[in-house]
Amino acid sequence: INVNRCFDTIVNNELISEKTLHGIVFKELYEKKRYTEETLQAAIYDSLSGFDYIDIQKEEKPQGNLKRYNVGTIAKVDDTSTASLYLLAMSTFDKKLNAHTSKEDFVLGIQRLIEYCDKNSQGFPVLMPLLGSGLSRTGLDNYSDILQYIINSLRMNKDILNCDFHIYIRPQDKQKINFENL
Repeated sequence: INVNRCFDTIVNNELISEKTLHGIVFKELYEKKRYTEETLQAAIYDSLSGFDYIDIQKEEKPQGNLKRYNVGTIAKVDDTSTASLYLLAMSTFDKKLNAHTSKEDFVLGIQRLIEYCDKNSQGFPVLMPLLGSGLSRTGLDNYSDILQYIINSLRMNKDILNCDFHIYIRPQDKQKINFENL
């Protein structure tokens, strides 16, 4: 799941929108009583123990966590006894709480995710959303190009892939992709 680099857990439509995959998944975790905002934050910080971050100021980001991790940092959180969520740090927030992800950060994030899955998926399949297609503001508006880039990244890294990757495309986004040219 593509999340902001501060790993915020507050889904309030100001910080995290309930319309993003980040918000949808977290809200579902709360509704199903798997986590609260606080227990999820604690699980994320536990997973991030030992990772580098910088402290930012409220002037830079008026709500949420003020520890900003590097692009591509991944927190692993258990969803159920048989499934885990890999939370991929990609976007940063500006003063108005708008998320931004540069193309360079997008590329780095995808590469770090592939490398992480090589070391941590234990051969289990990885279900991956079409990263970079929502409110992360990558500037990549063509869903076909995003999918093609992800597929090419997986192909380029086939020597380290030890699991199947399944790319999930939301039903409402399927018509935005030209599958014939993949």
